[in-house]
Amino acid sequence: MDLAMYTVNMPAMMGAGNVSISGTVKNFGTTPVNSFILNYSVDNGTVQTQTISANIAANGQYNFTHPTPWIATSGEHVIQVWVGLADGTPDGYPNNDSLTTNVSVASQSVTRTSVMEEFTSSTCWPCAQVNATFDPLLANMNANQDGSHLAAVKYQMNWPAPGTDPSYNADGNTRKSYYGVNGIPYPMVDGNSISPTSSALTTAMAKPSFVTMDVSYTLVGTDITVSANVTPRFSGSGYKLYLVVTEDYYHYPDAYTSQKDYHFAMRKILPNGGGITLSSLVADEQQTIERSYTLIEGGAAKNNFNLWGTVDGLTVVAFVQNIATKEILQAAFATQAVVGIKDNVANDLLRIWPNPTSDQIYLRYGRPLSSDATVEVFNALGERVLITKRNFSSKDNMEMINLEGLGQGIYLVRLIADGISSTQRITLSR
Repeated sequence: MDLAMYTVNMPAMMGAGNVSISGTVKNFGTTPVNSFILNYSVDNGTVQTQTISANIAANGQYNFTHPTPWIATSGEHVIQVWVGLADGTPDGYPNNDSLTTNVSVASQSVTRTSVMEEFTSSTCWPCAQVNATFDPLLANMNANQDGSHLAAVKYQMNWPAPGTDPSYNADGNTRKSYYGVNGIPYPMVDGNSISPTSSALTTAMAKPSFVTMDVSYTLVGTDITVSANVTPRFSGSGYKLYLVVTEDYYHYPDAYTSQKDYHFAMRKILPNGGGITLSSLVADEQQTIERSYTLIEGGAAKNNFNLWGTVDGLTVVAFVQNIATKEILQAAFATQAVVGIKDNVANDLLRIWPNPTSDQIYLRYGRPLSSDATVEVFNALGERVLITKRNFSSKDNMEMINLEGLGQGIYLVRLIADGISSTQRITLSR
């Protein structure tokens, strides 16, 4: 008699609440098993015991779910699952009766923004055939468009022959090596290979995420500074942040294949394709990461990071990835630069986006404020056209201001709280 605990099927990360303890037992013995005792405990706590009726042939397996769910609470936990007597008989080989697994339970779940990564090339005929339908699909799903929960990044490769894709560079090659990609086209979503279908993307976006994040960027000439706020809802280590500058569109008439128009092309990863190693994640504690780079407009060629067009055609995509499993936990993107007056530190802490805007703006302040903030909007004549109160008691607070009733033009937005004043200029256009 040798009934073993073969697998414990628990995700490494999950939300709080009722969680089923499931897995597989295997009969390594020489006689069938008709029943066994199934136990589990969390953090060496109360043992949950249940007799399970099951017909398990010699060398057979049985997939189980313990009838008593675990009421999971946020934090790091160790789950032990083991089998007891099989048909009332002591196990002849107890060394394989038990398995343990570590899980993280998040304090909350949030809506996921998935990231589609595709390895492709302008010298790859199968890529051109796939992209002929995949690119319109991504457009129809509003990839990299405000309000969407789908980000897109394409890495142009220097193969197959003749290997002359002018958008190939070292950062894309680093990502190729990280994933072990050896054939293209190779579309992925959230770190997993997929078929280029809407159902695969929709399924990925439907999964909850346990990371809250946003990204913004500023431009001073061609100098870009990207800032990302990452707030995990769990604790753990072994994660990286990627800040990817993509070019929305370019036309390459000399492409080797029938595809001449290209979208979502990665031009630079900040600081490089290896990404940024995050400090150990602590549940509900924000990390803010900022990186800068000087872009070059025009002259895109193999092995450089130049843009095909100008900095006006950029989208910055950010995502958090598990280094070991390659799972991408959350993504965010910014389609327009944050433009503002940066007279002092207080102005640096105030972030307003999108800018230009058509009807509303979002405000975030880089440190908690002890009192409600007064937000004022002034027109070009210096007339105050709007005043409202907003709460920024947490760095994570994001407030929306509706400007729908104002005419297009230049406005100043001023935030006053805790004895400080922060002002930025915005453009309202329709």
